[in-house]
Amino acid sequence: MYIDFIEVHRTLKRGGYFITQQVGNQSNRELMQRLNDNYDSYMPHHTLDNYVESLNSLGFHIIKTDETIYPAKIFDVGALVFYAKIIIWEFPGFSVKTHLEKLFDFQRDINDKGYIESTDHRFLIVARKQI
Repeated sequence: MYIDFIEVHRTLKRGGYFITQQVGNQSNRELMQRLNDNYDSYMPHHTLDNYVESLNSLGFHIIKTDETIYPAKIFDVGALVFYAKIIIWEFPGFSVKTHLEKLFDFQRDINDKGYIESTDHRFLIVARKQI
């Protein structure tokens, strides 16, 4: 989840391109807040602006950036459990046993509304190492 921009700069030849698509720090924020009482953004610095600033400071030329934040819907608590178990960096300490009551709350929302709503956040950077 962390990019060592100094190492990217060191290993990329002059004129080389660095292209990255990242999951931004706003992804699944709503789910993480509901599952973790003491929620703290797992990577608050993981933003397009911070990445661009880091690359600029090393002399990269930013060719293109793009960012999108869009709604995501989860229609099944089992899918949420699977998601939380495989994306451990976003849902640290998650287990069905420790989060069972919160999962019941999610199920009630699905029963009432048909889905659980969350947010996905992605950003893209295309940069070129100066010649």
